[in-house]
Amino acid sequence: MRFSTQQRALLAALCCAAHLLAACAAPGGPTAPRRLPLVDPARVAAALPSSIPPVAAPALAPAAQSRWSAPVAGWVDVTLAAIRLSGQSPTRAARSLALVSLGMDAALGAASHLRDAGRPVSDDAALAGAAGALLRATQPLLLTNPAIDREVETAAWAGFWQGHATPEEVATGLALGRAIAGALLAAVADDGARNAPLTEQAAPAPAPGLWSPTAREQLPGADPRWGQVRPLVLPSGAAARVPPPPAWDSPAFQDVRASFRAAQARLTPAEIALARRWEYRQGTVTPPGAWFATARRLVLRYRLDARAAARVFAVLGTALNDTTIACWESKYHYRLARPIQWMQETDPAWLPPLVDTPNHPSYPSGHSAMSAAAAAVLSAFFPADAADLERQALDASRSRVLGGIHWSIDADAGLAQGRQVARSVLAAFGTAPATPRMHVRIGHRP
Repeated sequence: MRFSTQQRALLAALCCAAHLLAACAAPGGPTAPRRLPLVDPARVAAALPSSIPPVAAPALAPAAQSRWSAPVAGWVDVTLAAIRLSGQSPTRAARSLALVSLGMDAALGAASHLRDAGRPVSDDAALAGAAGALLRATQPLLLTNPAIDREVETAAWAGFWQGHATPEEVATGLALGRAIAGALLAAVADDGARNAPLTEQAAPAPAPGLWSPTAREQLPGADPRWGQVRPLVLPSGAAARVPPPPAWDSPAFQDVRASFRAAQARLTPAEIALARRWEYRQGTVTPPGAWFATARRLVLRYRLDARAAARVFAVLGTALNDTTIACWESKYHYRLARPIQWMQETDPAWLPPLVDTPNHPSYPSGHSAMSAAAAAVLSAFFPADAADLERQALDASRSRVLGGIHWSIDADAGLAQGRQVARSVLAAFGTAPATPRMHVRIGHRP
């Protein structure tokens, strides 16, 4: 019996879902989360020296009344600017965002414990101490950049200038935040990220269906061992590995290629615009940063207080970090060829709408996985926006197929993977996922 293209695609999606559900049920699968938090705020607060020398307040900085009126969102802004400046890859940007956010969440928790023990402390300063130290650790360009010192000073003293903190409370907050950052960095010191190579030194010999450097610059594979970095919640990247794609020479993959070619031949201006809107190449905030920007808008729209906002970003950052690890583990495990490799063999004049194909294997789609994870997490915190968030995730996923840099199966597998990782992370934080979820397949026009 011969199945149609749509039937085969549906079967592939069902197989993907079944594979991930089986992984959930298996001991040590992706729903066996690590114990959170990574840092015990109460213990860090209790270990803080009983006397912190106060320092003199600096002159009032204009930013104290603008960026630092919402300090958690302000530190997200600073982190996104650093990611743009450094040109970080999506994998490393996700880790930076996760650690800064987890540090802010823990710093506010530690400040609460300190106040319960009768020691006044500035939340603004605790956030500044933690976020500033974590940014220095995750953003190499900030190690010698004095701009971060100015940001820390302005953010730390914002509460004093606004009339709700004393110099002593600022000094205590800074020391507490830095202690939180130190404890968090110690907890992830052996996760493998520090020694993960930026590019692949040696790749398998070229073969049909196997990824090799593509496009104009022939760049080697990016972050080839990021899938071996230890996640924050998942037991490993391989625990959420997607099922294998169809064999390259199989009828199923022949249909995938035929569908791709047909879709590329009839692209509309609106579809090309969608692909470009979601491109987020290196040198931008990257896809994790784009979803942090979306979360920032929601946090400000709903006027969440600092504790609630920090928790949103902590869960979101953890989900994006673990999703990128799982996605890159799958990418280099399967090493599936990009569409451009096949298309330029069969139609040398063809170029994808997104001219620079990313320099890593095709399957699954990173945009799809990260967007699905982010939409699931944010839907849990903002259920009234769940439908819109899901549409954004589907747009991001579909954009990569329309842009000519992914097969439809890459998008489907990435969406399933991201949603599964998000469920594991939400469970680890004790946050219930939002229901119901829209079910719209990539590869079908709405």
